[in-house]
Amino acid sequence: MTIPKDYFLSKNYTFTDAEITDIICAKNNGAEYKFTVNGSTYSGRDWIDKPKCTSLEPGDNILVWYSVDKPNFNTLYQPQSDAMQGDLIFGLLASLFLGAAFSWLFRKRSQ
Repeated sequence: MTIPKDYFLSKNYTFTDAEITDIICAKNNGAEYKFTVNGSTYSGRDWIDKPKCTSLEPGDNILVWYSVDKPNFNTLYQPQSDAMQGDLIFGLLASLFLGAAFSWLFRKRSQ
């Protein structure tokens, strides 16, 4: 995913059914798809896991998540919301802080 795509998908997204147009399991476990929003057709390509890839065929339906503001930003996986991304950043920073604090305490006790 790219930063603009992640940004738009995290802000305001929804989902709909998409039609599989091509399956590329042998090369990269990918699927190409198309879907319609407000009378306009959009397409996309995304990675899917191997078991799902081998079970799908062109013409099958699959859920696609897309940006309400820019449906050309879409994915086969539910995007993370801004809140979830904030929680992830907080968790990483807390882990770094706690790691540094424990390291400092361990060195202090060793002296």
